[in-house]
Amino acid sequence: MQPDRINTETSSACYMCGKQGKIVYRNLADRLFGAPGEWTSKKCTDADCGIVWLDPRPTIDEIGKAYQNYYTHDQTNQRNKHG
Repeated sequence: MQPDRINTETSSACYMCGKQGKIVYRNLADRLFGAPGEWTSKKCTDADCGIVWLDPRPTIDEIGKAYQNYYTHDQTNQRNKHG
């Protein structure tokens, strides 16, 4: 495993209804939190559903890499709960 890479798995079907998705964005970069890699978003083709997801998506074991610089994970931003 490389620290600057997130391992992924294919997720071509919608999580809600199981229909295939249509690519809406390709080669996206996380400019806000700096998660490594480029990402593709798909949208469900069912007009009543419309869910958007990443395909491929990070694996369960790698999802933490996508959030390592996320603001809620920075200990300096945690409030002192005891006073």
